[in-house]
This record gives sequence, C-alpha cells and structure tokens, in this order.
Amino acid sequence: MKGAVAFVAATCCALAPSRRAAPARRLTTTTAAMPDDVDFRPEVEELGDGLTDFLEGLEENTTAPAIVAPAAAAAPAPTPPLLEADDSFFPSFDDEIAPEARVFCSRNLDLRRIKVIGYDMDYTIVHYKWREWERLAYDCTKDCLAYLGFPVSDLTFDDPDLACRGLVIDTVRGNFLKIDRHGFVRRAMHGGRRLDATEIDELYGRHMISLRDRRFSFLNTLFSVSEGVLYSQLVSKLDSGALVRESVEPFDASRVATYADLHRAVTSALARAHGGKAQPSAIKEAVFRDPARYTQREPELLRRMLADQRRSGKKVALITNSEWWYTDTIMRFVCGDELDATVGADWRDLFDVVVCSARKPAFFTTEKLPCYELALSKDEGSRVRVAQDEPPLLREAKQLEEGAVYCGGAARLVEK
Repeated sequence: MKGAVAFVAATCCALAPSRRAAPARRLTTTTAAMPDDVDFRPEVEELGDGLTDFLEGLEENTTAPAIVAPAAAAAPAPTPPLLEADDSFFPSFDDEIAPEARVFCSRNLDLRRIKVIGYDMDYTIVHYKWREWERLAYDCTKDCLAYLGFPVSDLTFDDPDLACRGLVIDTVRGNFLKIDRHGFVRRAMHGGRRLDATEIDELYGRHMISLRDRRFSFLNTLFSVSEGVLYSQLVSKLDSGALVRESVEPFDASRVATYADLHRAVTSALARAHGGKAQPSAIKEAVFRDPARYTQREPELLRRMLADQRRSGKKVALITNSEWWYTDTIMRFVCGDELDATVGADWRDLFDVVVCSARKPAFFTTEKLPCYELALSKDEGSRVRVAQDEPPLLREAKQLEEGAVYCGGAARLVEK
C-alpha cells in the first residue's frame, strides 16, 4: 500500500471542495519625519475649495455625454479560475446528495494525494449508545474500587451530564474546569458544588491553563464521562471524610490522601475495567455478550461509504487497539453480516487490511514493532464465531497483504 495515508479517528464523511482566495498583496508604507513647525491648514482649505467647485460643476451638467462604443472586436478569452470545478472529482451540492453522505472538513485536504484511508473502530466505525456504555464503564470501575475497599456502594450513575468531553480536571485541587480557547478558566466545580466567580478568581485569576502540565487531565474522549462522574463523587467523599471513615479492608488511606492520589486511583480502576496485560476486560465482555444493547448500527450507510471509497481507488484499512475476538464480534454486528442476503457476507470484504491490537499511539510513533498475521481460514474467515478463550494462531509478518488480518505492527508497514 504505497502512498500517503490518512487516519480517521473520529466520525467523518468525505471532502467538500473549497476555493482559496488569492493572497492579499502586502502594502508597504514609509513614514518620513516631519518638522514640528509645518502648518498644513492653508493647503487643506485650498483643497476643500477646489472640491466644492468640482461638485457644483457636476450638478450644473445634468446631461451626461454620449459614450461612443468602439468598433467591435474579438472578445478576449475569459480568465480561467484559480481552481476549476471538476465534476468527476467534486460532487455537486444539490438535493440529490443526502447530508449524511457528504463530507465536511475544517481544513483543506486533497484526497487525490491520499492512497490509503485508515479507520479507528471505537466511535468512528462503531458508535456506542453512550449512556448505556458509560453506565457499564461506571459500574465496572466501581466494582474495581469496591474490591480495593473504597466505599462506593451508595454511588450511582444518576447524573451523566455532570462530566462531558472537553472539561479539564485540576488534579491538585480536585476541580473540574471549563476553559476558553485562550486557556482561562470560565467555570469550575468542586465535587458536586459549582464555584462562584470570586472563588474562581482567587484560585486561578488570570492564570492560563496549559494542558502540557501533568497537573491537568483533559477529558478529550467520549470514554471520559464515567471517569469524570466517579471522580467528582469521590472528591465529595474525600472532603467529608466519608472516604476513609466508611472504607473497608484492604483500603489504604495513605494512598488516597490527596486529590491527585484519588484521581490516579480512579483512572487505574478504569484501566483495569477496560482490561489489558492479560487481564480480562469486564466492559468488553459485557459488550461482546450483547452488542445490540451498547452499540448503534446503520449497516447500509456504513457499507455504502466504504464501498464508495474503494471504488474511487482508495485502499481502506481498519486499525484498532481492540483484540481480534472483540473486533470481529462488534464489526459483524454493526456491518450487519447476518442481515446481508448475499451468501457468505463478511465484513472483512469492506477493508483491504485489518490491524487489531495496534497499541496506538505507539503504532504511529515507533517503526520497529512486532507484527503477526492471524492464521484464519480463507474459506470460513470470520463467519465462524471467535471464542475469546480460543484465539487464532499467529505467524510473523514482514509486510501487509490485502485481505489479511494482523496483530500489532506499525504505520510504516501500511505505507509500504
């Protein structure tokens, strides 16, 4: 797959043409020093008198002189536009194109230079029912904390709107911050209490929040809601003393003495709920058992979008951090394999290559990572349900071949 690669990690459709305006010419001005004793008033008055006489002359001559057209001449060729619309490349914007089938972007991107389009799975190809999914993540994280002795049995996911993507957690003070585009704090909450303007000014004033500071945690994904809600509730328990007073063994109060310690405990519990490092994922296992409860699907729209891109000459890849057993089950559901009347419909036919367990972001930043091909049956493929406890065999791969499924690897292999 040689050529430029575009990786799509958010919901997107394709590209709408945009015309660039010609760059404005830069004007250069020169300022000369003038003596302080120069008087310009006589010249200004004389200029004003001349302008008045000119306007009066225009009012007296109300009849405009006839303009004689010159001899007919060949019309000059029209100047071609800077960017000509090519209907074979740019779609026409009319009522025939449904809004959900169009592509909207915030910057120019020449798709003619893109040879491979790589898609993430979660919240890109697969859209979750976020309230159901976040409630599941909240409950699984709570179970991990309860195992460590945290007093969380009375907590409920009753206010999912308490936290949302785009907020910032001040892990030193235990505050949720809403900052503007300049980095200044506009609103803040501590636990379940909203801070007033005076408190915000005393705590942050005109201090610009830098997300490079490890003190601040940016809730930048749709998976952050459960983390934010649970952390906010535990901050209130820490302030009231209930976190230590109501805890049970093996709770260690010395490890959650500060708001930063508490934030680390919540994020660690959420990571355990997601699984990893040979640890089963309670969240993925629940979604695996009942994908219809937690995911949305529009198989016809999804299949049409991917098929259109492949017909236009693009190579399409699926690159996800999820394991194969989870990827296969969820993709078969959202692509509607069982709904397709075609005998032997397989979601893998929509992609040129599939990479699971990609370990992003290291997938993009590290060139030498081991890559393995999954030894799947060419005849049956993913039509046979994959059991989590019976993973397929792996064989080492030096390059990617179309139609195969891989585990690990690096972006460099996709670009070759």
